[in-house]
Amino acid sequence: MKYITWSKFTNLGETTHHAILHRLEPGSRQEMHGHKFTEIFWGIDGECIHTVNGQEQIFSENDLILLRSNDIHELTCNSRKPFSYYLICFQTSILNRLLKRYFSAEEDIWGMHGELPLKYHIPPLLRQWLNAAISELIGNPDDLMAVERFLLNLLFEIRKLEAQATYQCPPWLQETLRQALKPENFQHGSTILADLSQRSYEHVSRVLKQHTGLTPSEYINNTRIEYAAAQLALTDRPIIDISDECGFASLGRFYNLFKKRYKMPPRKYRLQHRRIIPAQ
Repeated sequence: MKYITWSKFTNLGETTHHAILHRLEPGSRQEMHGHKFTEIFWGIDGECIHTVNGQEQIFSENDLILLRSNDIHELTCNSRKPFSYYLICFQTSILNRLLKRYFSAEEDIWGMHGELPLKYHIPPLLRQWLNAAISELIGNPDDLMAVERFLLNLLFEIRKLEAQATYQCPPWLQETLRQALKPENFQHGSTILADLSQRSYEHVSRVLKQHTGLTPSEYINNTRIEYAAAQLALTDRPIIDISDECGFASLGRFYNLFKKRYKMPPRKYRLQHRRIIPAQ
């Protein structure tokens, strides 16, 4: 097994980072290796086998992996189509400075204490940002500010991702829950999750409960109430109209759930959180 140093891996002039689009052809592989720097990579198209620290994982499009400088890994494309992924590597000292500046020693940021590197299934908006951000890094190989900005933004986006109760759900359920955020969907109640996913209600309920601790009814009601709160703060719409749009069968049911969530009735919430700028 070989260890790759920064000077042997990067191109001339790449003093802070190296960014590139890689493509693995069917049947090819990057042999097992270690390196003295840190890497980020995310799948663009296809899938491959990522063997890291002795364990095999499927690495596919929309997967993001935060590799540490002490990880040993290889990539094998065993599918019939090529596997494409973006790679950014940078000197570990850059990451360490940011972690020391913004996080406490007790926080396990970047999965430093885990057996395997952190792996995320990234939602569409985060993938769009990553694909756009790497273009700036490719064009600025010795720009420390560019790579630090990228890493800070990435750490911020990952923190938001982890704060979502749904981020560990399988991709099909994540997409279902994204569609369920639309009023034209959540107003139909919890059965819409089965319709959107084209799976049985029982299966959706079991997987949702496993990953979020919520039942379909609880998830939909939370979505309805959060939408209603935004409408109360940002519009002058009558409360009964907001309740109807959310799909509540009665105004009383809406009031009970809203007070349970925000510890106050809708009208009081509107008065305290009003964000409407009057016309001049």
